[in-house]
Amino acid sequence: MNTRDFGKGTRNSGGIFQITKLGSSDAEFTFFGWNKDINRRAQQRIEVQQGSNPDIRIAIVREMIAIIRRYENEDFVWESRRLGRNITLSARAQDTRELENFMLREFFNDSGLRQ
Repeated sequence: MNTRDFGKGTRNSGGIFQITKLGSSDAEFTFFGWNKDINRRAQQRIEVQQGSNPDIRIAIVREMIAIIRRYENEDFVWESRRLGRNITLSARAQDTRELENFMLREFFNDSGLRQ
């Protein structure tokens, strides 16, 4: 489905997201990147439930942001295939809304962005 990269800097940072299953209230994606638990790059399968989120898309994006924040807590580089270039994004808590909106557009071409 959709594959996107973040972080090209250090050996223990960055990774690739790919949505592999998208249902109306559940989803699954893989993250191939640094795994702090095993100290090497590995593919991880992440299952997502809509839960209290407005829809499954925002639940997916929030889970991806949680993963990004395990490795990045300030600015990071995102390889945007949608835009065809690398851009700098912020993982800072105060920039959550902007990061969520960007990722909704990136993965789902979502034009109904959160305010």
